[in-house]
Amino acid sequence: MAFAGIRDALQSSDARTALSDYLKDVQRGDYSGAYSQLCDAVMPGYSETDHERFLASQPGFTSFELDNQTTQPASGDDSSVTFSVHFVTSGGGTHVARMTVKLQSNGPHVCDGPTSRLLQ
Repeated sequence: MAFAGIRDALQSSDARTALSDYLKDVQRGDYSGAYSQLCDAVMPGYSETDHERFLASQPGFTSFELDNQTTQPASGDDSSVTFSVHFVTSGGGTHVARMTVKLQSNGPHVCDGPTSRLLQ
């Protein structure tokens, strides 16, 4: 039982780091780098060009903060951690989105795209 708690904490920490790294790439405009961090669930039929278009359509942001995580137990090959992401936009406004990180066999990967990012 204790092992499961330690594993969950490590996976959550890895997921937080993966999402933070992904958002830093997006913030810098490194859309190619961001695309390489996407989860397997997003990839089928979703090109790098599609992802660049999606990211360009989102409000620019100057900072972000991750909180309110929830963990979904493994269903098949992976489990997931979902975070509330608080964005401060380039214009000074704020918005919150729910973003999920899949803990895949090849490490944590961000699920982000038109059907996976949920605004709160």
